[in-house]
Formats: sequence, structure tokens, C-alpha cells
Amino acid sequence: MENKIEEGIRIGTFNIRRDTLLDGPYDLWKQRKKTCYEIIETFDIVAVQDANKNQLNDIIEHLQIKDVIDNSEDETNEKKKLIEKKIYYESSTGEDDGEYLGIIYNTNKFECIDQGKFWLSEERMFPSKSWEATRERHVIWCKLKVKQNKDQEEEEEKTIDQIARTEFFIFTTHLDESERSRRMASITIREMMDKMLMTTWEEHEMDEIPIAFFVMGDFNCTNTSIVYDYFLKGHSPNETRKQRGSFHSNEGETDSDSDEDEDIDMIDTRTDYRTPTFTGYSEPKYNMDASTFRDCILPKTISGPRGTSEGTSTDFILVTKRAPIKLHECEVVETLTPEKRFPSTHRPIALTFSFK
Repeated sequence: MENKIEEGIRIGTFNIRRDTLLDGPYDLWKQRKKTCYEIIETFDIVAVQDANKNQLNDIIEHLQIKDVIDNSEDETNEKKKLIEKKIYYESSTGEDDGEYLGIIYNTNKFECIDQGKFWLSEERMFPSKSWEATRERHVIWCKLKVKQNKDQEEEEEKTIDQIARTEFFIFTTHLDESERSRRMASITIREMMDKMLMTTWEEHEMDEIPIAFFVMGDFNCTNTSIVYDYFLKGHSPNETRKQRGSFHSNEGETDSDSDEDEDIDMIDTRTDYRTPTFTGYSEPKYNMDASTFRDCILPKTISGPRGTSEGTSTDFILVTKRAPIKLHECEVVETLTPEKRFPSTHRPIALTFSFK
């Protein structure tokens, strides 16, 4: 089946670091934004975290995005122009002063057939926080479809294989510093994935469609953490069933004796962790080895020089294990500003994949 994807699809996650005067005098947004633009432009799809609204406005202006999917904005456009990029973004507080997450995608290759957001709290559908979170944390998602030639779209009968190779989900989030909040967030995200998967099956009146879910962002933990294990399998091999039951019971949830749902089990697309993504440490006490950095709390504010390779990896691109894709390359983007500084406290991760 021919479609508009002739080569691999390049997706990425990038914590661009909020615009703050604390990063002066060398690392203010105005000094690093051009390098951020250059990095963002290399992706077919990229999720950004920890953004202020003015930063997203700068990105929109630079990329000349004419159509913005933003529920708080007026969607009226006097003139429709050829659009190469679209962005969907939402604030963590529902107000301009919140942290923004954004998903930018190439409209020549993809169309967004659904999108939305939910909060990582007991009250998922409006701005809120729970489980000892330091502030409101949310997830935004897009359901994307690979564009096809019109003739093929009309003529071909939809099959399980066709749907699985053209429709997929992108989730992005920025998890809290609180370990309890992060663990409950991983459970919440898996539950929402399961619901969306069931909805997709119902829409197509077909079961067992192996839809790909990409979950990416800044998890504020490493691949040695229990939270990371929860994302992959819904539990941790370092916990006993009794411990899991106690944890869920304390959170007002029910522990089941059945196996976890394999349809939403995930794998990490990155296998080489020698290059850290979180490099914003300014004091030696934060330069921890990944083997000892499990669920410790990260500093809330990172300032100071970014020109160091020390740090650890807290950024991920996970994908459902059953997804019909081939992973080509997953790398940490090491682009520096002209002044040889990091353009953010986090290095982006880039994944290239194709549908099988």
C-alpha cells in the first residue's frame, strides 16, 4: 500500500526549558531559541515540554504555522493556506501562566483525526493535582493518520493491517518531582491508553488492532526507576504482588489477580544510555550516576552553565510492544548553540521508525 511516507518517520521529544530570568546571563530563551527552532525543524513529529506560551508563540511564528489547534484560541481563519506544520498545545493550569505541552506535526505527511488532554490527578478532566504533586501535571495527545493518495483512500477496504499501519497515537507529558505522583501518573496514562485503544477498536468494529502508542516526554526519573517499570508493564519486577496490592489499596484502587494488558505494554526505543539527556546540573551533588539515581527528587530549578556532559537521562520515547513498526535509530541530539552551550537543560531524543 502506497502512502506519503516514503522514508522513515522521525519523531522526537524535547524539554525546551521555560523562559526564565534565572537562566541569565548566558542561557536566556532569546539566546538559545534559534537553535531550538533548528532542532524542531528536523522532526516530522515532535513533542515539547516545559514551555511558556510566549515560547510556543515564537515557535509558531518561526515555523509559519497558520493553523493552531488550541481550544482557548479563536479558530476563525479568513484565508486558508497550504499548511506544512500544525501544533496542538494545552496549559497545565488552563491559564496562560501554566506549563505548556505541545505536539507539532508535518501536515504534508499526517492528519490529526482526534486530540485531547487529561490531568494526572484524581480529577482527570480539568486542571487539578493529586498524589503529593508539586503542581498541576497533564498529558496531551494526538491521534494521527498517515496521509494516503485519494484514490487508495477511497478504493481500499480497511483491514486490520491497514489501520495499524496508518493510525497511531502520540502522548506527551512532564511528570512531577514527587515519586508517588509519578507512579500514579504512569498508571493513569496506561488506563487512558487502554480506553483509547478500546474506542479505536469499536470505531472500526474490529478487535485486536495493534495500534501504536508513543508515550514521550520528561519523566523526571531514569530507566532504573520503579516508575519506568510501571510504564512498560504496569508493575515493577522489584515489587512483590503484596507490595503492589498495598500501594493500590492506599491509593483507593483495586489490585487485580489477572495479568496486565499486553496490548498496552511498552518498550523503550532507546537502548544506549551512555549519553545523558538531563544536563542542567549546576552543582557536583547533582551529578549522580544513573545506577544510583532511582526515584530521587530532582531540583525544582536548574540554573547555571549547560556546557557539561555530566548528568543523567530522564527523557524517553516509549512505544507499545505490539506496534507494527520497525525501529531504525534512536539517538540523543547533541546540537549546541553558536556559543557552544546546550539550547536547553535537556537534550532532545530523536527516533526514526517505519511501519512494517
